[in-house]
Amino acid sequence: MAQQKIWFDFVSNTIKVEANYLPQTRKVGSKAYKTLLAAKRDNPTATIETFGKREDKYNHITVNQMQTYFEVNGLTDGAAKLKEMRENKETHINKNGRTVRTYNMGKIRQWFMENYSVGYKKYVESKKAASNAVQMPTSNVEKEEKPAA
Repeated sequence: MAQQKIWFDFVSNTIKVEANYLPQTRKVGSKAYKTLLAAKRDNPTATIETFGKREDKYNHITVNQMQTYFEVNGLTDGAAKLKEMRENKETHINKNGRTVRTYNMGKIRQWFMENYSVGYKKYVESKKAASNAVQMPTSNVEKEEKPAA
């Protein structure tokens, strides 16, 4: 059975489209395009939203992001362990018979998320909040009055 890529939410009057499926709907004449067009035709007042984005996941964190997190929070032991893992050139043979590094990026991410996920998530949320914050004036500046001529 195929997974549903488009569905209608009656409560919010939205057509939900899976994020990975959305690019296929942009190809005029494709099956995905026709499906979305039919859904929009049936519900002309509905808005279209995507779902399925993994915004709360951190599977694509880079070494630079980890290093920045350690520097900002003063976690020298974590930075030292990260450096040690990156510089370690040990290899082993995996279950498929291929030689791979013991500390590949997947292992490093796994280690980081097992040890620092809670703090990192708070750090990312605070960065998002700071970038989304509307800066309001802190005080009212009095207008200068022109002297009477």
